Amino acid sequence: MSNNIQISFCIPTYNRASYIARCIESVLAYTGDDIEVVVLDNKSTDDTLEIIQGYKDPRLIIKQNELNIGARANIRKILNFTTGKYCFYLTDDDMIYPGAIPIIKSFIKEYEPDVFSGDFIVYLEKSGRASISSPILNTKSPSQMSIEDRANLFIRSHVLTSICFRKDKFDFDFYDENIDLWYPSLLIIASMNNNMGYIKSPIAIHIWENELFWGNNSSSNELYDSYMNGLFILQNKFSKDLFRLICIKTIFNEGKYDKRFNLILGKILVVKIKIELNKRILIKKIKILLKRFLNFF
Repeated sequence: MSNNIQISFCIPTYNRASYIARCIESVLAYTGDDIEVVVLDNKSTDDTLEIIQGYKDPRLIIKQNELNIGARANIRKILNFTTGKYCFYLTDDDMIYPGAIPIIKSFIKEYEPDVFSGDFIVYLEKSGRASISSPILNTKSPSQMSIEDRANLFIRSHVLTSICFRKDKFDFDFYDENIDLWYPSLLIIASMNNNMGYIKSPIAIHIWENELFWGNNSSSNELYDSYMNGLFILQNKFSKDLFRLICIKTIFNEGKYDKRFNLILGKILVVKIKIELNKRILIKKIKILLKRFLNFF
């Protein structure tokens, strides 16, 4: 294997016997020797490790914890085994989009961002529907990313898959201090948000409507609360204007208001936002009622 590894594809895994093969194969389909695939098994109790060990590709690095250390610690620990200049996270039920690796490499070579992401396909497994997650309209170098682009990318970064960053620019101490943050991907984007970029092309396939990566069935309210807690932990990583914009976008994306926004936004803006939010909620309710009425007939 090459001594000049450009990208380490990081796959933290636990009990994914049904998915791990296609995840690994999606990366190994690339034939170059300038990447590595690092898989850290978190002491699975199914056949996950045996499936991984069935691959003999020299680019594949397989590790296993002696004890289950939890998902977030596993996401952090996997970085200890990487040798690439960049680390690309891929959750164990997701896949690299076919042909995406050369696009990712070209983007890195041209712009050298500290952190970046790109479009990804969201596939809803139970319903068989798919859509594209694309929060930014064009490919952007770090110097081209507007404050709105940066806010949009942060909000979308609760999804770990597709986040790629320079290992030598990563703040390991800050990560370790906040290891309990529910969405560690938010921490990665926040800590390097001054030099981020974006690829306007599908680079991954994100699977949803299966069991959650974390291994439990937290409600949407619990996930929202976890996101909000993380947002305020990371506040000092952003400029004042960027953080205010992230807060405003979060309110309208989630359709709810958190009283912690009061000190950030100020009384006048809070009133305006609440009026607009209530208007949108009312319009949404009217549309639902109208649809039910029309379906009735």
